[in-house]
Amino acid sequence: MIRHPGRFTALLSIEGNLTSEDAYFSGQATGFADPDAFKRVFVTSIRDMATRDPAMGRYATAVAGADALAMWRLGRDAAELGRDDGFGAE
Repeated sequence: MIRHPGRFTALLSIEGNLTSEDAYFSGQATGFADPDAFKRVFVTSIRDMATRDPAMGRYATAVAGADALAMWRLGRDAAELGRDDGFGAE
């Protein structure tokens, strides 16, 4: 994880979630207690989809380089917000 003290004042998720169903991919993190295990399974599933869709291949490459803990936390937060229709409320 890269840290830049004083440089950022906010973090915005641009995943586009409007409903809990919109958090389908990232929300899968709720099924994992371990961030690294989530990332391994998630990247593998996206790479499998990439065999049929080139856009998913680009996404898989980006996800493979992402921080496992950050992905896991974002996914769990997205699922929690979606459960109460809270997207965009904060």
